[in-house]
Amino acid sequence: MKKLLLIVCVFLVGFTGFSQDTITTIPTFLNNNGSSAISFEVVATTSAIKITGISNLYNNGTASTDIWVKPGAINGSQTLVVSAATGWSQHQTGVTVAGNGTSPVWLQNMNEISVAAGDTIGIVITGGMRYFTATGAPVTTFSGAFAQLNAGSLSNGFGGVVPNLGNDPRGFLGSVSVELDLLGGCTDVFANVTTDSILSTTAQVNWTPGATNSSFWLEYG
Repeated sequence: MKKLLLIVCVFLVGFTGFSQDTITTIPTFLNNNGSSAISFEVVATTSAIKITGISNLYNNGTASTDIWVKPGAINGSQTLVVSAATGWSQHQTGVTVAGNGTSPVWLQNMNEISVAAGDTIGIVITGGMRYFTATGAPVTTFSGAFAQLNAGSLSNGFGGVVPNLGNDPRGFLGSVSVELDLLGGCTDVFANVTTDSILSTTAQVNWTPGATNSSFWLEYG
């Protein structure tokens, strides 16, 4: 049963017994190939989420990466063309990494990526890196508490060099960190949303209202 709390801007939050999760392709995927970009998908399976972190196995000396995103499933075939004309946009450029060539490292100061409940987002990250030749891979979906990572299939796992990723299938060697998110339709967007102490019937939610917002309708369940 859903419970409604009047707290007249509407926003939604999905609560479960978890608020954070990390999903990884390692050790299922192996370090046996590499190039300068890799693609994968993240699905918000049950609730709105935000992707708060990405780790990847970068070559020793790789110092920065760009993040491209595309709403919906990648649905690529043979060569994945990453450009505005094909629905991709640059989410962030020049993100700092400290590649070591042996283990995944987290992108530093990455801007969060929001995904609405039930939606899928395609992601491409760049930079000298390692990945997995995923031909015949036994697993290409990796499930978490409230999100799913899709990587290494013929339709979503592409490696190569942006804008033309011509190596397929290739598997992302890393992890994504996700949190439950708040989405809304306020005239002045709210910010600084944090959640804590999320239990089955109660939760703590903090946020900074927009300048003209005076009341809120919070739906959870």
